[in-house]
Amino acid sequence: SDKDFFRVTITEDVALITINRPPLNILSFTDYHELCTRILQLVGTDKAKVVIVTGGNKGFISGLDIKEINKIMTPEENDEATLRVKAFFRQIEKLSRPVIAAINGNCFGGGLELAMACHLRLASHEAKLGLPEINFGGIPSFGGTKRLSKIVGRAKALEIILTGRLISGKDAATIGLVNEACTP
Repeated sequence: SDKDFFRVTITEDVALITINRPPLNILSFTDYHELCTRILQLVGTDKAKVVIVTGGNKGFISGLDIKEINKIMTPEENDEATLRVKAFFRQIEKLSRPVIAAINGNCFGGGLELAMACHLRLASHEAKLGLPEINFGGIPSFGGTKRLSKIVGRAKALEIILTGRLISGKDAATIGLVNEACTP
């Protein structure tokens, strides 16, 4: 359908999910739920021994749709919305089969938080990664603060979170945020 932003192909036991929500692959809470459900379903079948998640339009995921955040009126609504996504990310992190984030282009906010829940992360040299929530008066809310500290260490995680600075795929590989930087 026109609202199906996730194309799935399976070749030789490798599932590839390509995110295509022009122009920037910004996802709603519902989109995150759908994407995570597809990952979990693919791993739950014998069709795929590995799942690769990547983005079309020269971007991975540019984060959560700001319109979604603006709809939240109470702390309870915020908890309900964010805890569900966090639970999906925890499930992905604990899967018995590998999930790989192939990051090309923008990978911000919730997109980076999803990538950190994956078992392996590859990024193009030119990719831009970051947690820019501080620039909007927030903090990462899908488990990214904890995962980032585990991956790159406390000091580097605080720098990335508190400055909102974006880093290249090459720099992300240098600090261990991604396993390898490569050509797109």
